[in-house]
Amino acid sequence: MKKIQVNLSLKQRLLLLLILAAVILSGIIIVRLIPYGSQCKTEIAPLGFVGTYHTDGSETSHPADNKLVSAFQSKGIVMQGYFNRPLLKGEHLFFLMEYMEVHISLNGTPLFSFGTEESRSPLVRSSGMSWGSLVIPEDVSSADEWTIELSSKYQNNYYSAYRDFMDSLQTGDSGALARSIMQKYWFYIIGGLVFFFLSILLFLFALALSVQGIAIHPSVYLFSSFAMTSCFWILLSPEYSTLLFENTALIMQLEPLCILSSGVFLAAYLGSFMQTKAKRINNITTAFLLLFIVGFLILQLMGFTDGYEVRTAMVIVLGLAALAETGEILYEEFLCRKHDFRFLMVPGLLFLFTALWEFLNYAFEWFPPGRLLFPGFILLMAAQLIHAIRYIRSAILMGLKTQKLENELTQNRISIMLSQIQPHFLYNSLLSIKQLCDTQPRKASVALEHFSYFLRGSLNSLSDTRLIPFEKELSHVRDYLYLEKMRFEERLNIEWDITFSDFLLPPLTLQPIVENAIRYGITEREDGGTLRIHSSRTLEWVRITVTDDGVGFSENESGTDGRIHIGLNNVRWRLENQCGGTLQLESRPETGTKVSIILPVKEVPE
Repeated sequence: MKKIQVNLSLKQRLLLLLILAAVILSGIIIVRLIPYGSQCKTEIAPLGFVGTYHTDGSETSHPADNKLVSAFQSKGIVMQGYFNRPLLKGEHLFFLMEYMEVHISLNGTPLFSFGTEESRSPLVRSSGMSWGSLVIPEDVSSADEWTIELSSKYQNNYYSAYRDFMDSLQTGDSGALARSIMQKYWFYIIGGLVFFFLSILLFLFALALSVQGIAIHPSVYLFSSFAMTSCFWILLSPEYSTLLFENTALIMQLEPLCILSSGVFLAAYLGSFMQTKAKRINNITTAFLLLFIVGFLILQLMGFTDGYEVRTAMVIVLGLAALAETGEILYEEFLCRKHDFRFLMVPGLLFLFTALWEFLNYAFEWFPPGRLLFPGFILLMAAQLIHAIRYIRSAILMGLKTQKLENELTQNRISIMLSQIQPHFLYNSLLSIKQLCDTQPRKASVALEHFSYFLRGSLNSLSDTRLIPFEKELSHVRDYLYLEKMRFEERLNIEWDITFSDFLLPPLTLQPIVENAIRYGITEREDGGTLRIHSSRTLEWVRITVTDDGVGFSENESGTDGRIHIGLNNVRWRLENQCGGTLQLESRPETGTKVSIILPVKEVPE
């Protein structure tokens, strides 16, 4: 029940942070948009243009309408006429300018200019996409003549730019314009904001877990990076972002960078799950997208291209990448069956399908941009977010389990160490050294040195979680046996048969066994006994045996105070969990005890 409560609490906190972040930050954006300019609660009123137009280099005039079908291949167009209703002094005239140069005059008097060469950076062909605003200087009727000049440096922009300019002509105030844009694009803005801040939370949450030592799969970082760049691109859409930011040329450069970067992160995210030949193709696709980004930046800095000119090439590259990723997922899932892609199959393939249709729509304009891509993107984000949260939940549980095991291991090591430094052993050793100080001071000095080495080795084992060389463990045992030999003298005999010592084992493995043999075996006999320590090696295993001819005990009993089996079980647990070793025990009452340690060879590194 505790685990369930912890996980539910974690989910609730994450959801609460998401809701608070989305509501607060979305509110800031909306508050910034709504009072934009005038506070008048007016409505936007569309305008129509009545008059004639002629294209660049042509003297022939044509009737002007909002479609301008015959002008779609013209670099420049000049319109002369009037609007379909009178305009009053002080009214605001709004229009959308897409990567072109705009000049507006009334009765021959220039009123507005945008995108001229001297007003933009030399590294770009236009000043980007922006909403234009013009305050009517006087009452205007059909008797007054407007002149509107439009020109574009981009050949594939002529028709859409002129059409959108004419369709966007409207009057009202800036607050009404902001409200109308919010009503039209609210789904994109709110959706982009929610997933943007959610992806930031996911990235920071995973980073915090990594700092705490919990292993996080790279897919979590790649997915959150893909979500951030994609949502940033959505929020950069000039239709509404230019109401907040005046540097439209910068937005024009950031848009393709965000789109390409999201493609790189998506490809890398998909590749992080692949295990077959498809992963190689995925790596090639990712590398190609990265090279395209680098090439675009270099050409941009040199002034050879800009963010709008690269769009056609970018659409082709991303379309090919989407086809490649679709094939890789299908190959990995249906032909190789190396990975369970169920969490990714339906939303991922649907998103790639909508992306391919969006790329085709870029050329043919069958429907407004984003109508298919954005729902597919939302579905992909939701599905992958659920998968990422589930993964993080599992990682937290695994981290808690690992931490619990480490705590248990630490407690076991503390218990083992404390069992080695029993008060009676300390008192008896110090008392023996004190007696030597009066009769044999030189021998007392040597004994005190061994005593200090033994204490230092026991304390060091408390913090040492790694395997140690057998020679180090053997040195600790020798210090212990020196002190016991000093105490029991002729009652304790020690035989050494160390034929192999170049291997590793957990700290405090041999010493507890030796202590048990002396304390509960040999010294229980009136005349004492003999302790034998032997080590040997086969091709793959090392065997250490500790044999005594003490009183022994029944293997089904735990000894006079229960400490024999407790100490041996602690050693057995550490052998199994730290190096895959085992411990075997053989004992017979009044005959003696034999303890064998068998562990795989782990030679001491040079």
